[in-house]
Amino acid sequence: MKFLTSFLLLCEHRRVSHSRPFLPHRMSSESIRNDEATRVCFNHAGASPSPLPVIDRAVEHMQLEQSIGGYAAAQDAEEEVREVYQAVAKLINARSTDEIALVESATVAWTRLFYSMAQRQLKRFDDSGVILICEAEYAANAVAVSRWAEENKWTVLAIPSASTSDGGNTGMVDLSILESMMLGCYEYRKSGESILLDPSRIAMVCITHIPTNSGILNPVEDIGRRISKFNSERGGLSVPQALYLVDACQSVGHVSVDVQEVFCHGLVATGRKYLRGPRGTGFLFVSSSIVDDLWPQHIDHYGVPIAAVPEHYRDGDAVESILDYRPRKGAKRFEFWEANVANRLALGVAIRESIRIGPKYIENECFQLAKIMRDRLIRIPNLVIHHSSSTRCGIVTFYTSAIDSQSVYAEMQKQGFELSVVPATSTPIDSAKSGVPDLVRASVSYFNSPREIECFVESLSIFLEA
Repeated sequence: MKFLTSFLLLCEHRRVSHSRPFLPHRMSSESIRNDEATRVCFNHAGASPSPLPVIDRAVEHMQLEQSIGGYAAAQDAEEEVREVYQAVAKLINARSTDEIALVESATVAWTRLFYSMAQRQLKRFDDSGVILICEAEYAANAVAVSRWAEENKWTVLAIPSASTSDGGNTGMVDLSILESMMLGCYEYRKSGESILLDPSRIAMVCITHIPTNSGILNPVEDIGRRISKFNSERGGLSVPQALYLVDACQSVGHVSVDVQEVFCHGLVATGRKYLRGPRGTGFLFVSSSIVDDLWPQHIDHYGVPIAAVPEHYRDGDAVESILDYRPRKGAKRFEFWEANVANRLALGVAIRESIRIGPKYIENECFQLAKIMRDRLIRIPNLVIHHSSSTRCGIVTFYTSAIDSQSVYAEMQKQGFELSVVPATSTPIDSAKSGVPDLVRASVSYFNSPREIECFVESLSIFLEA
């Protein structure tokens, strides 16, 4: 479509490749312009383009590995790697780097924490535990908790979402229903039987902060305060009755996240989304108040080192009876020996720049740009924004009765806009309740511009009208 190409050329595009510069602190996104862009990125909730300093740091370290070998290069970067832990701790306001582990992704982080927490709680609850999740829980998490429940005769319950003023569904946890669950005033169904939830059975609460399929924000701070109160009323336990795990995969680098305000026992995030780090990076936070009571479910000799060579060994001795091994101090017990040092260093660069720019500034820019996009999209006939009344952040998802989401995505990609399609199965409970199909997802970041949004909406509108 030549007229669309000409139209796009009129837009003030900026480069979205790896060489895009960082946005200077407090500088308007309108002040950075570059004519070399080939695609406008609205997929920051998937994989945001890494700036040049991030890529440069990874390449520089890999070149060092090529020159002197991976082990020697890692030794050369030891101090800088320690600074990555410090940057993560500062970003989310952890008390210590002992509460931080670096891993390959948010899903790796989440599964390592979930299974160790669930295994710890199995000692207390045996076959009676209950796990609470949100309706917008990510599919990977929902599968893991469901499988755990099946294997251990536990129960998984989704906390119902709050209603909108017109009787619709916000997609966000209803705090009043959560409170009723904790008070023993909530009935659920299992195997056709109605059961009154016994709050003494609540072992874990797993909440996705910002889901993959909409721009809602679950009230993780309010949830955390209620869980903290719930646990304090059941004092005298070495490990709290209900462990609280937050999936902040879509929120860290997007909105301001403070683990002290969330009151969580564990939190996970990725590097490749709003933090603009490389793929294959992520981290977990685990509170110092519980970490010593957690054994990782998958271990190696880094996370759980052997303390000493056995003093006596004879052929035929049972090895497990003579080896002295124990978890490493703090969250690093969740790490493995092998790691991509280049990616970790690059992640550190991305996090330090996010801190320098300012999480609150980034949050405000994302919210404002997303509002502009929503205000433009609602003018398009037959287009529906998912959870439109409760969407606030930089993620906007929609569908249209005119054409399927995959076709919309494919056409917009041809026209130079990088989006994504969110399958309905990626948030199975929310999709079942709301009845939405696969969704087109447009996610903005602080360095997008209103002009780019105008171009996108105009192109989308022309395509749908045609």
